[in-house]
Amino acid sequence: MRFPSRFTDILPKRHRPKLNKSKESRIKGLYIPLASLVVALITVVGSLYAQYRANKLQAQLKEYELSFKPKQEGYAEFMRLLLELFDTAATHHPDPRKITSDVAHLHNSYFSLEPFLNSEERIDIWNKLQEYASACYDLYKAPITMTDVDRAKASDMYLTYQHYFREHLFNALFTNTVTY
Repeated sequence: MRFPSRFTDILPKRHRPKLNKSKESRIKGLYIPLASLVVALITVVGSLYAQYRANKLQAQLKEYELSFKPKQEGYAEFMRLLLELFDTAATHHPDPRKITSDVAHLHNSYFSLEPFLNSEERIDIWNKLQEYASACYDLYKAPITMTDVDRAKASDMYLTYQHYFREHLFNALFTNTVTY
């Protein structure tokens, strides 16, 4: 009597599993589930990455809303009021309350930017702003008829202060790298 070489040899033929699997059954049994797993993993990783990017974009948008936009609008208003004050002083506006009002508006504009400045920047820019306001008051009090030389000095004075504020205030608000 011969002993079965495999366990399946003792089973009747109709109950024996096919040991010689065809290529098709191997694909169905191994490769399709493996491919499905890979596709599922790629989908999960892709959706996680998309969610990460969306959250990062949302955070940047919120930072823009809370920080950059107020800085940008405040800076533009400050520079506009800087020119308006000079214009009031240089043209000797007939109402003396106008120059006081313009100085107050310029100060208020500065105060809206102050929370974004460090203590050294606040002191430097505030002192320069006080110098500018004083120079504008002096220009306002000067005789109405100015020589061309006096007009040129007044324009140079404005351009000097404008340059200072453009450099220092802009850098303090947007780059934090002020060069002295």
